[in-house]
Amino acid sequence: MSNLLADNETNFRNYGDHYELVVSPSKDLPIDDIRHAFLHFLLDPIAIRYRVNASRLSRCLNMPRARPCFRRKCMTIFPPFFDECLVRAVEFRLRRLSPEDLASAIDQAESSGYVLVRPIYAGLAGF
Repeated sequence: MSNLLADNETNFRNYGDHYELVVSPSKDLPIDDIRHAFLHFLLDPIAIRYRVNASRLSRCLNMPRARPCFRRKCMTIFPPFFDECLVRAVEFRLRRLSPEDLASAIDQAESSGYVLVRPIYAGLAGF
């Protein structure tokens, strides 16, 4: 429990439909971490509802497996992987990045193994 009281540390967990966010007291709130957790709270049900449709893309899990960062558990099971890509794409949309910064952010997400961020972001153009 002592690590929860460390400076500038944010912990976010979800267990089914129960979400917990612990933010350590600090002058500067970790707005990006809070936004990310809140987007999971909002978007997880949508990702679950359309899990069957999204599962058609599950073959993309085979593309980046050679990358060391892809060995994380959430990236070997498709629903959490898709959910994380969806949250990251929405974050990029909300941040209204310049075209150069957006390209860099999407490239960084892809190099981390989140290969669905680009197509999901493109699909969000109508929203």
